[in-house]
Amino acid sequence: MEFVNKFDFQKLEGAINQLIRSKRYVDRRDGLMLAIGTYTSLRVSDFRLIRWDQLVDINGEVYPELTVSISKSGRVQQLVEQKTKKKRQVVIGKSLHRAIQAAWRASNKVRDEYLFRRLSGGSIDGPMTRQAAWKIVNKRAAQFGLGPGGTHSLRKTGAYEIYKRNGETHTALMILSVALNHENTQVTMRYLGINRDRVKETYSNL
Repeated sequence: MEFVNKFDFQKLEGAINQLIRSKRYVDRRDGLMLAIGTYTSLRVSDFRLIRWDQLVDINGEVYPELTVSISKSGRVQQLVEQKTKKKRQVVIGKSLHRAIQAAWRASNKVRDEYLFRRLSGGSIDGPMTRQAAWKIVNKRAAQFGLGPGGTHSLRKTGAYEIYKRNGETHTALMILSVALNHENTQVTMRYLGINRDRVKETYSNL
């Protein structure tokens, strides 16, 4: 498993809050990108395909959960991941709710548009490429002193924060393993770099 750098969560939250308070739409859009990648732990291949109508209703109110589609039987709330093809329910917490509201208010308020539209080339109404999203995150990481990293660093940072807030227990690992659609908790431990961090802590205390 390739090692992916984690961001400092407090600095990342500070960056998100600063960006979503900006009057510039591009700042709020980038703040929303950082927020979605962190607070949902979705891969860029999934969050780049999200449209506004999956997050806000016709009155501009934010849904409590990501809505994949709406049918006669009601709202479908389980996203099928691009990589794993497994189903995933995405809850919208308070911090993500604020970021969505801020970006929506600064947007064109067109609900069938992608949150992150293609910047150039191809259809301007199409979704942003994974490469373009990575460049945005990498640029913002440098701007706010978060260290090297890209879109997957957001997913890992959010997941690690959940692990810490739940007492770094085996139960927390089990919850994360399910949320991240990992095969087992050992995969989750390697993904979070838990053993690597424990070794660093051990030697730093000598």
